[in-house]
Amino acid sequence: MPWETVKAVFAQNPKLRHLGVLAGAQALNNEHLENTFGRFSYDIDLHTAKDMGQVHALLTAEDRKRIHLVSRSNPEMYVYEVDAGLRQVKLEIAKPFLPHKLAPVSSKHIPGLKVVQFADLIYAKVSALSTRRFVRDLVDLYAANEQKTVNWRRLLIKASSEPENDYSPVEFENSLQILEQELQSDTPDIPCERPPEISDLKAFLGELRTVNVAVARELARSEGNDADME
Repeated sequence: MPWETVKAVFAQNPKLRHLGVLAGAQALNNEHLENTFGRFSYDIDLHTAKDMGQVHALLTAEDRKRIHLVSRSNPEMYVYEVDAGLRQVKLEIAKPFLPHKLAPVSSKHIPGLKVVQFADLIYAKVSALSTRRFVRDLVDLYAANEQKTVNWRRLLIKASSEPENDYSPVEFENSLQILEQELQSDTPDIPCERPPEISDLKAFLGELRTVNVAVARELARSEGNDADME
């Protein structure tokens, strides 16, 4: 879904700006980064701390002529289809799996919309990479690394200390191995109009692996020291 379509959806449906804060790949690549790879997403993600029923109740009968609820099987995520000209756009409104630690910021492109902060988005990407193992998550981390200063060691250490984050050195390494194999395939699934070079992604993957190994050793030493003190 092009970013222009996302902006058009919010322009045509102003109520959406009050249902949650923009999250996911759209927020990361189009609000906090220059989307040099043409990274696209198949839906719009909004996060909210409110009860989903309360959020849905904000939509008037007129709103629901354009914003159609298609699934609420998960009580913490409602899925909608939003009319956007000749097509419909998938919209997910959900409680974030990882609570945001920073207050959202104003969108640079969509007046009245709030956006999850960069640090919270990257923190969630590390957790996602540890479990779902999609190349697109690696691409997002690579884009962030290219344009921002990210202390990956500090980030992984922080993630390891918080139970709600799915990061662990072992799972992260397993994910990197699977992604490395995926990058060696003829058609890796990279949702970008102008994908980064595979060689660059492999090099970045190697950098992450090196940091992850160092973090694993550091955590092991720390656990050993704690055991000695007991």
